[in-house]
Parts: sequence; structure tokens; C-alpha cells
Amino acid sequence: MKISRKLALAGSTVFLVAASGHFLQRGLLASGLLGGAAPADAQLVKSTGVPAPAGEPGETDAAAQVTTLASVAPSVDLTNLAPDLPAAPIVPVFPVHNTAREPAEPVPALPETTLTETDCAPSLVLAAATGAMIAVDFFAPCDADARIVLRHAGLAVSGLTDASGHYYSQLPALAQNAEVEVRLPDGESRVADVAVPDFAGLSRVAVQWQGEDAFQLQAYEFGAGFGLPGHVSAVRPGRPETGGPGAGYLSILGDSRGDWPMLAEVYTFPRGHGLGDGAVTLDIEAAVTETTCGREILGETLHAGPSGVVATELTMAMPDCNAVGEYLVLQDPIPAMRVAAK
Repeated sequence: MKISRKLALAGSTVFLVAASGHFLQRGLLASGLLGGAAPADAQLVKSTGVPAPAGEPGETDAAAQVTTLASVAPSVDLTNLAPDLPAAPIVPVFPVHNTAREPAEPVPALPETTLTETDCAPSLVLAAATGAMIAVDFFAPCDADARIVLRHAGLAVSGLTDASGHYYSQLPALAQNAEVEVRLPDGESRVADVAVPDFAGLSRVAVQWQGEDAFQLQAYEFGAGFGLPGHVSAVRPGRPETGGPGAGYLSILGDSRGDWPMLAEVYTFPRGHGLGDGAVTLDIEAAVTETTCGREILGETLHAGPSGVVATELTMAMPDCNAVGEYLVLQDPIPAMRVAAK
């Protein structure tokens, strides 16, 4: 930008000098100082340097014509003809600006705000999902990373909200008209209910425990052996949407993080697929560990069917710590689940 302005200024200066010389010529000729009228051989040329055509009268446009002074009166001294003029003031080419900036005004601090009781109010939404599962959507905006407890028909497991206070999970329904309670650490809770029509065709068995006491459900469908198809466990839990005869599955519930976790496993088996009489054999296992050896571990079993939920306390006396790494097996904790033909 500075270069272009300088070039424009130089061009203007050249134009002014040429125009001043031209008007000076015209004044000298008119006053007779250059010998009176212009001689006949004085040639007028255009500013482009091309002579005017022969016989054509001279151009009258003073800005477009220049007469060579040397050919008219080369001996005339022109130094004293110009009057004394006061020196023109020097005007800077570019305006001068003060680049100093005023200090910015400080931004006022926002007033501190506190969430009201209404802002912190938790919410609970339930929905029926595939396989007679209950989708649990809980939100507590003022309880981020908080331990919560979910209760449903005797089943109780713990969970943990995320950094925004949100928690989402699925629970196996233990009743067709299912009610779920979610409780926060301060005792505040929310309760909601949902209809689960698919539950009518299912049987469910659960085992639950707290802390370091741990149990595992092992289901053997229609005489299946350990590790073979039809053996359902935490290693091969199956999925609710599998469907079909003998398609049982295991739900592993609860969050082991936080203080005193509450965990559970729930085995689901569909009833009435026209297979004739069949049986599902259940075992409950407990691993002998450094934290469980040499003492009793406590739990509870739940059996949910069309007639309701039956709860039974579960106690297992663990062997001494020389048996760490082994398993204690409780066979047939609940009478065999019969699958009757329809």
C-alpha cells in the first residue's frame, strides 16, 4: 500500500511540472518576451510526440500541446521572471496516527451462581426392552460420579453415575408390572414403573451378594456338559435377542467400583417352546480367594416366575486358605426348572 501511494505521488508531480512549463510558454509568447508572435516555423506537437497533420490548424487544447522553448528563444534568461513566492508548507504524504491503544476496560466478573433444588432434582425413566429387560435411564445433574442403588422386586445392585450425573443400564424384569427405585447416597430416590409383557413367557433365577463375597451361576440346559453348547455362564452368557428353544442367557449386574458394591447374576430361560419335558440344572459356585478363604460368605437367591418372586438366603462356609484357587459348588440350589410342552 505504501509503494502504490508513492508511485501515485510521483506521477502527479511530473504532470504539474509539464503543465507549468506549458502555461509559462503561453505567457511569454503573449507578452512578447519571446520575440512577439510565434514564428511561422514553430512546430506544435501533441503530448505523444507525433506532429500534427499538414494543413491542419494548431490544437487549441493547452493541456495537449507543448512548444519547445529552446527553438523559440534559446537566449532568453528566465531565472528572474518568476515572482518570489512563499515556500509551500510540507504536507506529509501519509497521515500520522497515534497508534497507542487505550487500556481495555476489565471485564466484570460474572456473579457466582448456585444450582437450586429444582435444578438438582433427579429424574428416572423406564422402558421395556427386548427379552423382558427394563431400560433404566437415570439423571441426577448435581450427583456426578455418585454411587447409586437400583432395587427391583427384591433385586438390589449398585451403579455409578458418569461425570454429568447420568446413568443408563438394563435390568431383567422379575415381574410383568415392574417397579424400579434408584437411590442416591443422601437418601433421595426416584421410583418409576413400566409394563413388561414379555415376562410372561420367562423364568428367572438370580444370585446376589455384596462386597468381596462373590458367586457365579452355572446353567446346564437339556443335559449340556461343562463348556459345551447349552452351558450358560459369565464366560458364555448368551444374549436376550437370540431367541429360540433353549436360548437361555445370563445378565451380569452391578458396578464393582465404589464402596461396598452390590452385584448379581440373573439367569433367564424361556418357557414353553413345544420341546416336550426338559430340565435346566443350576449350580452356584464360589471361588476360594485370599479374601474369602476360612470364613462364611453371604448372598441371596431369587426365583421369579408367574406366581411371583421367592427369595432365599444363601450361606457358604469357605475352606481354609490352603484351598485358594479352588471352587466350592452348591448343586441344585433351586429345584430343577421344568420346561413344559404347550
